[in-house]
Amino acid sequence: MRKPRFSFFRGLFHFEPSGNRVPEDGEANICKGKFLLKEISIINPKVVVPLGNTACLHLLGRDGISNLHGKVIEHSGMVYVPCFHPAAVVYNRITLVDLLGALKRVKNICE
Repeated sequence: MRKPRFSFFRGLFHFEPSGNRVPEDGEANICKGKFLLKEISIINPKVVVPLGNTACLHLLGRDGISNLHGKVIEHSGMVYVPCFHPAAVVYNRITLVDLLGALKRVKNICE
């Protein structure tokens, strides 16, 4: 029997901040503290995939998704592979190839 493989894909929010804007720190901290960190703790995935710059900033304390995308980062006892937010692919089709490459890296980590 194969061992279960888990990855956890998530942006920072369960909702879009009004006006399609970057969330304020207070909003982000509420979502992170009340939901996201608890979800990660309960699921205990092998790899966490923060989707987009905002998720990277608030989970890893680092921003610059263009530089972080697809890199394997160990932080606070977890393995992270930041990826472009899927909406970025809608606006820039070139990122699709990069996103698929990063997702293959996540698959390899989970196997």
